[in-house]
Amino acid sequence: MHKNVTKKEHLASNQQDRPKKNLRSAVSKEWFILTRLISQHFVLRYRRSVLGYFWSLLNPIVYMSVTATVFSLILKFPIEHYAVYLFAGMVPWWFLNNAVTQGGRCLIDSEHLLKKLNVSKFTLIFASCLSLFIDSLLSFAALVFLVFIFKGSLPVTMFILPISFLIIFMLGLTLTVISAISFCYLRDLEHITSLAMQTFFYLTPIMYPLVIIPAEKHHLFELNPFFHFIKLFHAPIYEGVIPDYSLWLKPLGTILIMALIALVIYKTFSKRLIFKL
Repeated sequence: MHKNVTKKEHLASNQQDRPKKNLRSAVSKEWFILTRLISQHFVLRYRRSVLGYFWSLLNPIVYMSVTATVFSLILKFPIEHYAVYLFAGMVPWWFLNNAVTQGGRCLIDSEHLLKKLNVSKFTLIFASCLSLFIDSLLSFAALVFLVFIFKGSLPVTMFILPISFLIIFMLGLTLTVISAISFCYLRDLEHITSLAMQTFFYLTPIMYPLVIIPAEKHHLFELNPFFHFIKLFHAPIYEGVIPDYSLWLKPLGTILIMALIALVIYKTFSKRLIFKL
């Protein structure tokens, strides 16, 4: 009788431990896939390249230097250290734009993985977004170099930038989720979204300062949701000030709304997505 009770207790214990083991196994599997996808992103990009990862620093420096020189000479904006202003806005914009356009293709480009392996769609989306975010951090290293060259020192207010980067990463992740799922169902959205992002780029004070716009028109630019996210970088890097609480609240409110939209879209459409690839 005692042996039977012991056996039952042992079986019950095994059944309780099984979900934990399954969870650990699933997390370990998704972590392995995530790290492999991120490493593959950089290995394939710089394969057979002599300079390798150095291109992540050289490309933005050359692009920004040429662009800043041309625009400052031709348009003659009334702004000091235009290259720093331009680069401070371009770093977050590059990430957000790529999160929508490149990140939006992550499920389409990973069709073979989705059909052959039981891999989470969110893992593919997160890996794509995180890879692009790491790219933006490498570009930021080039920005630090430019700030030091032009200003001679780094503003103390730059200590707040980790929070700014965290905020744009959260927005980028929600945009990647929405675009990745949507592109699978309607391929034309990829081209429409690309045009929309180009439009937002020119409507956001990145290549030009807001001071050249008449004051009575400023409220129209503030309606652009990207305006407030770019401001989180312009303020500490270029202006040397910490954004006030209102500048933090607006991006956080936008992220909350976008996260809810992304969650609804993912829950509603991700299950049957495999049939749309």
